[in-house]
Amino acid sequence: MTPHHLLITEQAISELAQRLSDVMQTRYVPYSDLRLTDLAWADAWCGIRPPITPAASNIRWIHAATDGIDQFHEMREDIIETKTLLTHTVGSMPHRIAEFVVAAVLSHVRGFEQFRKNQDNQLWEPSGTQSAMGMTALIVGTGNVGSAIARLLRPFVKEVNGLSRTGSDNDAFDCVRAMADPGDIVRKADIVVVALPNTPQTLSVINTEFFADMSHGIFVNVGRGVTVDHEALRVALDSAQVDHALLDVCDVEPLPAGDWRWTHPRVTIFPHSSGITSMADIESEFRSAYAALSQGKCPDNAIDLQVWY
Repeated sequence: MTPHHLLITEQAISELAQRLSDVMQTRYVPYSDLRLTDLAWADAWCGIRPPITPAASNIRWIHAATDGIDQFHEMREDIIETKTLLTHTVGSMPHRIAEFVVAAVLSHVRGFEQFRKNQDNQLWEPSGTQSAMGMTALIVGTGNVGSAIARLLRPFVKEVNGLSRTGSDNDAFDCVRAMADPGDIVRKADIVVVALPNTPQTLSVINTEFFADMSHGIFVNVGRGVTVDHEALRVALDSAQVDHALLDVCDVEPLPAGDWRWTHPRVTIFPHSSGITSMADIESEFRSAYAALSQGKCPDNAIDLQVWY
């Protein structure tokens, strides 16, 4: 399949219509102005929120402008039945997220938040004997993002282990175990970073049973909020099974006013900003996928529709 007509329907990425016009015929049409003729013309679409299902159009290639494909969950069966190709944008996102994790963890370990408070009160109180160099990190999810986190975090800690669906070996980790058979890998972790996608298998997979294996440590989530049972997290925080939670994602976003996570003394909230996708990444990943299709190959950034990542 070599697509020819690219439809873009979101103003935020409308400039891609011009930037990609050298490889395909492109058309930017805002949602509000879409016509049946536009949907009949297009055989490819790029964006975040799809305007229509493949079965109701001629679109057979969907390129997600983000790494996550949450917006496409409801049309999964449609995508499978119509044999529509679904690709996504990876680009520099794994490194961006890894940078965030390293910065957030080290900032917490070294007590930077307290230094900021002391500065506001003009207090000179030297502290900071704690270090991450003797800590063991656990990354839950060993894909592109998890592996990037492991590599960037490695120079600062003693050991980096991983949990994945299969437990397959990965050079970025000292040890990888399967989610169904974690052994003592959770119990000995001082830092737990969740980097899981949103799939039917990952919903609330970080739950009471998982937290029961923790006796301390920093908990970080940069994957998807729905992979964590947040009520179980609250219990774990209140019982000191988790020392502190650094949450870049939540199960409801934006996090509503009055939610317990805003004011919990052991929680730090970030507004889902660890790995914002750049326009350059979207263009680069789209071009890469198009080049593969033009050569009759499956793009490296194609989503496996069976496991949904």
